[in-house]
Amino acid sequence: MQHGKRHQPDPFKRTISGGPILGIIQPAAEAVADKCSAYDRIGVIGTKVTIASHTYKNLIGKLNSHLNIFETPCPAFVPLIEEGIIENDIMDLTIHHYMDDFILENRINTIVLGCTHYPLIRANLERIYPDLTIINPSEEIVDSIHEILNEKNMLADHSDFENVFYASDLSENFVRMIDRIFKNSDTKVEFKSFDIDEV
Repeated sequence: MQHGKRHQPDPFKRTISGGPILGIIQPAAEAVADKCSAYDRIGVIGTKVTIASHTYKNLIGKLNSHLNIFETPCPAFVPLIEEGIIENDIMDLTIHHYMDDFILENRINTIVLGCTHYPLIRANLERIYPDLTIINPSEEIVDSIHEILNEKNMLADHSDFENVFYASDLSENFVRMIDRIFKNSDTKVEFKSFDIDEV
């Protein structure tokens, strides 16, 4: 199968204080374009804004024009995840509500988690739809990060520096979600206002 020509944008084109800004969509689109074929039926789930923008669909299509891509918004997933309603019948019912007909009608065999919250319900999805292949953009970007750090000689075998992560929103729900992700660790998350003029 001939894949479309892959475009590799310079990840250092956009920076904040000399550091790279990496988008999560490009690595995910490249993974789909590489791993899937015309025989696959690929579903992208995301927020209303993400799905309405068709960003995943358009980019995947540019990388591999032979793929069958379908999209559906799942707007209730994020608030439920942020409230910690995950290992719960309410979440399972919501998944069924959004995805049963979508998967059946489009004969989906591969799902792209098109929102950074969605990996937190991956176990639910695997349990409800055990035959689905799941592509998690959060996992795909790891290789891109490692490659960039290696190319720029920025990898550190050992470091005495503290890991600090910045977020543009530290609402109560967000903090609760962060605690769930980084439980049993000393990870520090601080607030940072990202004004357009600073980018």
